[in-house]
Amino acid sequence: MRGARILAVAVASALALSGCSADREKNDAVPPAVDVGRLDPEHPGNGIWLIPQDGVISQITRAVREAGAVTYSGTVTELIVPENTREDPTPGRTLEVAYTGSDGQMMAELSADGMTVRIIATERGTYVTGDAAYADHIGIGRVASGWVCLPTPGAVLAEWEPLLDPAELVRTLLTSVESVAVMEPAPDAETTSVYLGTGDTPQGEMTISAVGDPLPRDFLAGDLSGDGSFRFGDWGEQPPIDAPGDVVVACGAE
Repeated sequence: MRGARILAVAVASALALSGCSADREKNDAVPPAVDVGRLDPEHPGNGIWLIPQDGVISQITRAVREAGAVTYSGTVTELIVPENTREDPTPGRTLEVAYTGSDGQMMAELSADGMTVRIIATERGTYVTGDAAYADHIGIGRVASGWVCLPTPGAVLAEWEPLLDPAELVRTLLTSVESVAVMEPAPDAETTSVYLGTGDTPQGEMTISAVGDPLPRDFLAGDLSGDGSFRFGDWGEQPPIDAPGDVVVACGAE
């Protein structure tokens, strides 16, 4: 599957691209219109395929936001296209993320551009640790030695938006092309596909629940600039998130 903008947006996620989340949340709350002409009262599904494009994205995003906790992982690999068109593209930078939890109660590991960082957010504080490259990047040398509690974590977390916000990550993936279309599933199907893009060949595909809340299961896309995938699960299951043990700078430390 091909989609030039999908992978570009996903890679850009690691470069601190952010948006106005307050406006987006407000839009998610608007009830979408339904194509009643296609409504089958006997179909047991959630009817997400009956909603116009803008409503589809807002409904999926709202479902993600309301679910709260989730576990997901994803990888995006950049392809470098040589100037000599006879040569094959070669793999370049790779972006990886593994996340579990919810806003304010989560743990994540992210790697991009030769740096790796681990983050734990709890009610008592937000902690980070990483390799020497990441410690040098944020200017906190002790991050390479163990967990450091951040008194003001906003700037550090913002660098990885929207990868640390499940709803905004899903919205970013779905809005990376100009159009989306939801397939009507069979009556006994548990999932359906959201195809991204137009034409005979979809530019990407997100599998979502066709029954109950339209929560994502996985996402797949690829193009000449790279390919990527995300997998989602354990919706609504908040694991216990505790402060790390090997803390080198505690919360409240000068």
